[in-house]
Amino acid sequence: MDFPPDGLYFITVHGWSVPAGTTTFTNKYSITQTGGTSNFRGVCPTTTIPPNTPSGCQVEWRFPGDQAPGPQSGFLFVSPGYAPYALVQLLNIAFVLDYTPPSVDPTRDLSPVPTSLINDAAASVVANIGDPAGQIDRFSVQLLVDGMDVTSASKVLVPYSSTAPVGYSLLTIAWEHPTMRFSDGTHSAVVNCKDMAGNLLTYVWGWTVDTMAPNLAITSPSSDGFTNQVSWAFTARTDPGSTVTVTSNGVAQIASVSPEGVVTATIAFATDGVYTIVVTSADALGNTATASRTVTRDTAAPVLFATADLYGPTNRDSTVVTGNVNEHVVEVLVNGQPVTIAADGSFTAVVALVEGTNRIVVSTQDDAGNTASVTLATITRDTVSPTIRVQLLDVNGDPVLPVITSIDTQNVTVSVTIPDTDVFFVTINGQSVVRNAQGKFVLSQVPLAVGDNTFVIRAQDEAGNGAESVASVSYAPVVVHETANYNSVIASGVAVVLLIVGFVVGYLLSGRGGGARPTEAKGESPTRAEEELPREEERAPEEEEL
Repeated sequence: MDFPPDGLYFITVHGWSVPAGTTTFTNKYSITQTGGTSNFRGVCPTTTIPPNTPSGCQVEWRFPGDQAPGPQSGFLFVSPGYAPYALVQLLNIAFVLDYTPPSVDPTRDLSPVPTSLINDAAASVVANIGDPAGQIDRFSVQLLVDGMDVTSASKVLVPYSSTAPVGYSLLTIAWEHPTMRFSDGTHSAVVNCKDMAGNLLTYVWGWTVDTMAPNLAITSPSSDGFTNQVSWAFTARTDPGSTVTVTSNGVAQIASVSPEGVVTATIAFATDGVYTIVVTSADALGNTATASRTVTRDTAAPVLFATADLYGPTNRDSTVVTGNVNEHVVEVLVNGQPVTIAADGSFTAVVALVEGTNRIVVSTQDDAGNTASVTLATITRDTVSPTIRVQLLDVNGDPVLPVITSIDTQNVTVSVTIPDTDVFFVTINGQSVVRNAQGKFVLSQVPLAVGDNTFVIRAQDEAGNGAESVASVSYAPVVVHETANYNSVIASGVAVVLLIVGFVVGYLLSGRGGGARPTEAKGESPTRAEEELPREEERAPEEEEL
């Protein structure tokens, strides 16, 4: 717009109120004259605009590159083309020239804190953006996490301030992801935001997620266990620098941690019972690891019962040992050999026996180290049969001959000698006999039968060994009968008669002068009766053998 030269001019004013009347009046107006090229320019239509058609213009301004930021002002005269000055409209322009984008303070406005190490895999990503001019463009904010745009899933809070600075001077954007947890490792976020002047804020930050609990292992005890001691030397290992606590049944214990992460503590067991030892290790981020052991203090020895299926002497080659124990034990040993223990605590073992004395010891040890043992009665194994010696004696106690012929010996006594002292049962022909004071087994005055007489002697010792012996004698008695010989009697009587007759005849003959007998004189043989008379010395009794 060009102005006329300096001077006095009459100005026709349209649209201003003036005093009524015909008198003169004075109006004073401020006229701003700009020299040179204006920083503002209207960009309006260059073609004819039909009547009653809305139209508009754009205002363009151009400032030098070194224009200082701050409030800016100006104006434009706007009128229809070729219109008189009376139609010109003054357009005042005022704005703030702003080169500064919105800002964040990384020490307080960002979460997680840049370059931090966190253990929360679900930590919210939050950015607080500020603009002291109150000109935040609330629709321009954008948040990316690990390269993913999460703006639409985020909460945006932009409070309006009606006091200086008027407008939107603070914006908060927060992404919560309880179901999309961070993996362990590094993560990053980018926040973009403009102000009304178009200045863009872009801030990038990162953090590291570590949800891994520290290493923790209990080395003693290596597992839940038992003890009969009054204390336990507890040890564990964890990461160096961790904070460690140890408790026993909830009561804190004094523990020490070496620079290498070795944990040591002495756990006291005041009475029998169950003690739960818990150790907790926490790293600098608060990640914790917990381990525990249960130790049972038991000072009572197990109750052990055992018995064998036989006692005393035996000729068996083995015995069966059975028993039970009243609690869970590490093992049961029978003569040093482990045996299988049933769920109810019972056990069975076959023990081989050797000739002679056998000693059986059953022992056990429970989980706490308490021991118990049972020594069974000694078992003697004897496989040697008894020795039997037999004598058959007559009434005088003398041994009889294998064949008895005397009619006077009609009974025998069976005398048995057994040197074995453990013989407890002896029979002679099935009849039980006992050892007498002389240590013999005697069956007295056994009648003999004509012919063979057999005696069977059986003996059994306490071990069950049996022996048998057989003795026999033959009974064949001889009987002598002296029977009278009637022929000799008759002969004797005849001889007497003949003697008398001869005497009488001789007497008679002698009275007649004597002489030889006629028979003798004629040489006759003796009479038959005389011939049959045996001589006295030829007489012998008859023998009869029965």
